[in-house]
Amino acid sequence: MEYITSAERIGMEQGLKEGLKEGIEKGRQENRQMLSNLLLAQLKCKFKNLAEPYLQKLDEADVDTLRQWGERIFMAQTLDEVF
Repeated sequence: MEYITSAERIGMEQGLKEGLKEGIEKGRQENRQMLSNLLLAQLKCKFKNLAEPYLQKLDEADVDTLRQWGERIFMAQTLDEVF
């Protein structure tokens, strides 16, 4: 077994922490994009065309907001009722 210095061990731990942070952030971004794409498809199916302001709202929304809109779409009669 190879000896690892304290500095090497600390560096490895920091590298693992950074990698974990990056992985978590990438997963969040992918989840947000997936929710946004799903909601966009549902909105197009239900309301046909979406004006640019609605598309911009989708691009800027966080995961929690996208989930709320996703729940509202089932009862909404208009786009404004979703957003």
